[in-house]
Amino acid sequence: MHLLLQIDCELEEDAMDKQRLLYVVLKEINKGNCSFTANSFDVSEEELHDIIGIAKQEGFIQNIYWADDIPHYEMAKITLSGLKYLEENSKWAKACRIAKEVKDFIKL
Repeated sequence: MHLLLQIDCELEEDAMDKQRLLYVVLKEINKGNCSFTANSFDVSEEELHDIIGIAKQEGFIQNIYWADDIPHYEMAKITLSGLKYLEENSKWAKACRIAKEVKDFIKL
């Protein structure tokens, strides 16, 4: 594979991973589960903190505070904007699940 194409694919994959993480974090908060950790999603603390920050900045969640550069989201609530994001991206999430199932099936 051409190096530039490989880098481009890696960047797209990274963006998809962040979108996927944002989606599942919002889903958990919407379910009332705010006790998740980075390990819950198999990501680093930094990645989870970044996503929490993005979700707060975009107005998808509220009741978040930061202390020593660490987000505290135990009392987080999803906003109307967050609910709209989940609704708009539910088809995308379903497509991702199907793609993963196909990929796992092909590995067999």
